[in-house]
Amino acid sequence: IQELGYIENSDTQVLAVRRDKLPPNHSDFPETLNLLAKVYEKQERSEEAEILYSEAKEFNERTLGYAHPQTAFSYNNLAKIYQKQKRYKDAESLFQKAIEILKEAEILPSAGWCLRNLAVLYAEMQELVRARTFFQEAVEILQKCLPAEHPYVLQCKKDLDYL
Repeated sequence: IQELGYIENSDTQVLAVRRDKLPPNHSDFPETLNLLAKVYEKQERSEEAEILYSEAKEFNERTLGYAHPQTAFSYNNLAKIYQKQKRYKDAESLFQKAIEILKEAEILPSAGWCLRNLAVLYAEMQELVRARTFFQEAVEILQKCLPAEHPYVLQCKKDLDYL
């Protein structure tokens, strides 16, 4: 949305148009919610981002089911907002759900990155032993499925070294 040059006042107009023009269960709708939420997140409007991420999560749960990878991505996005709001237990639960779904679906790069996100959460909570464990698991998974120079691998290693 931001890339298309929409001004801030029109962002909700874009969402309203998508709501009106797309069929009720159209798969593009949660993507629209996530893109707008990402814009809000970058603008540090976390409460507005939370509303949209929650709506995308609920849409995906209703239309795709609780065990669908797209639902897992919704869990991860919402968990990151909860983390920013210091709602650690809510964030932890959603990260764990996302990881479980992505591992089951064998989408290992995303599972590894969600593990990294969970490790960051634990580090922020000062649970350093748990953080180290999840950083290590994330590095192992990411190294198995991505090139050594991939940004996810490099960032995860950097995070682990910093811890």
